[in-house]
Amino acid sequence: MDEDVSHLIQNFQNLSSPVQATLDSANESILELIQNDPMLFLFLSAKIMHLDDLPDSVYRAAITLMGHALTPSINVPITAIGSVFLDPSNSDRRKLIKEAVFRGLMFTDQSIRHQASYCVNLILQIETDEWSELLPSLFEVANSSTS
Repeated sequence: MDEDVSHLIQNFQNLSSPVQATLDSANESILELIQNDPMLFLFLSAKIMHLDDLPDSVYRAAITLMGHALTPSINVPITAIGSVFLDPSNSDRRKLIKEAVFRGLMFTDQSIRHQASYCVNLILQIETDEWSELLPSLFEVANSSTS
C-alpha cells in the first residue's frame, strides 16, 4: 500500500478520535487535499474503497467525503468539477473512482451504500452520457441480489 493511501486511512480513522487536536488535524489535512487536488483525493479514496478488511468507519469516511468532493457548490459549479473529472489525463483515475463507487453499492452497511448511490448520482450528472456500463452493471447486481 502506498504512503499516501496509508496516510489518508490514518486521517479517516482519526476523524473518530476523542482527542480534539487529532480530530482537527485530520479534518484539516483531508480538507486541504480536497481543496488542492480533488482528483487525487478521489483517486486515493477510491483505492481505499478497493481494499479489503478495513473498518467500516474508514469506508464510510472515504465514500462520504468522495461525495463531498464531487458535490457542486456556489464557488465550485458542476461544470468546474466536470472539467477536472473529465480531463482525458484523468481517465485511469476516473475508471478506478467509478469502480470504487460501484463497489460501495455492494457493502452491507446502509450508510456506505447510501453515500455510494449519492456518488453515482453526482458522477452521472458530471458525465451525462459517459458511463454507459453503469445501467447494465446495476441490473446485473439487482438480479444477483434477488436470486
